[in-house]
This record gives sequence, structure tokens and C-alpha cells, in this order.
Amino acid sequence: MSMLEEFLMSSARAVGSNIQVTLQTKFQTFTPDTFQRVLKEKGFSIATAQVSAPTGQVSQAQTFSKGDLIVLLGPSPSPQTPPPILFQILNMIDLKLTSDGTAMIDRIKEILTRLNIVPDVIASITFNCTTTVTTSQEPTKVLSSRLRPGVLKSMSKILGFPRLQLMTMRLGTEFPLEKHSLQVLLEPLVTAPKSQYYVNVIFTSDNQKDFNDFIRRFGEVVIDKIVKLLSKDA
Repeated sequence: MSMLEEFLMSSARAVGSNIQVTLQTKFQTFTPDTFQRVLKEKGFSIATAQVSAPTGQVSQAQTFSKGDLIVLLGPSPSPQTPPPILFQILNMIDLKLTSDGTAMIDRIKEILTRLNIVPDVIASITFNCTTTVTTSQEPTKVLSSRLRPGVLKSMSKILGFPRLQLMTMRLGTEFPLEKHSLQVLLEPLVTAPKSQYYVNVIFTSDNQKDFNDFIRRFGEVVIDKIVKLLSKDA
């Protein structure tokens, strides 16, 4: 496969994909005015959106957008905690890819530097990616085949519902997610359950170096390897 073909396949996969990077600091390192000034100087346009706090309360917030990158201050989880910074990246899976002449992860780092955010002040940083993968094998059949033979048949008998299938696979290092943990969710895509997976990958850490290491490893190739491994001998 040529480099052009690989690029076109990557671009097609990325359309509709979404990444959210949420950064929580231990204490406030900038004012709202500084936040607005930094993003304006970088050419971001301003809009207003509704955001939900962890308490469920909905409030208005300013969003700053430039191309496929959206930045905003989220609601504070508590009165004593600074508001998190949310980076929303549309149509992208790999933060190492270039956007506006610079790798997306470097664009994010530039903004954090301007906001006086250094590794020591980071309380947590979370990567959350959602995408889809087209497959030649029906996802529910592949997922169901990963269970020990007879389990679904026995479950069907217990519940009185024939033809039970495994609809979701959730892999993780721990649950709920803690300071340094990973979670991968795979299930049939609602709009194309016989040919596509919905994939959600979450990584969280309180260490920027660990986060950078994960970003360096993660990309479409990783997702493809997971799906191919599931489909092997299914």
C-alpha cells in the first residue's frame, strides 16, 4: 500500500472520530481573562455552549475554536477545585498528526505553557477517544466467540431467552478508573451493527510523562491490531 493510500484510509477513519483531553490542575495558574487572551492571540474564535457539571447542573461557558480544535474551561468539580481545561479534537484519532502545520499534541502543549501549567501542577490528565472500525466479520458473533463455549447457551436457558449474544467487551486495568489506568470498550455500532465496531479508549494519569508515552504509542494501528486480534479464529 502506498503512503497516499494509507493517508486516505487514515483520513476516512478519522472522520466522525473524536478525542477529548481533560486536564485538571492542583491549583489555579491563570485567570479567566488570561485564558481568553491566550486563545484569542492564537487565533481562536469565541462562541457560547452549554456544559454539564459533575453535579448535573448545566451552565453556559465560552468555547474557543480553531479548525478541528475546541478549548473551554469546564465546570469546577467542587468549590475548592480549579475548573478543568477541556480540549475537544474533531475528526482525529492520533494526537501526533499535524494540524495547522504543528502536531496536535504540540498545539495543546503550547497552550498549556502559555497558561503557566507545568508537570508539577497537574493533578490528572485524561485522554478519551471514540471512533469506529469497519470489519468483515459481524461484531456480535466475534465478541460472543470470546466466551467459553456453552456459557451463552447456559445463560439463555437460565433466562429463558434463546440466542443470547455478547454485545459489549470492556477491557481495563481497574474499575473505576484511577490515577494511572486504561479502559477499552468495544461494541457493535448502533447504526451498522453487522459491520462496524464502536470503540472507546480512555487513559488517565497524574503524570505528564506517562501521558506523553501513551500518546506516542497510541494511534489507528493500535485500534486495528485490537480488532484483528479479536477476530482471529473467531
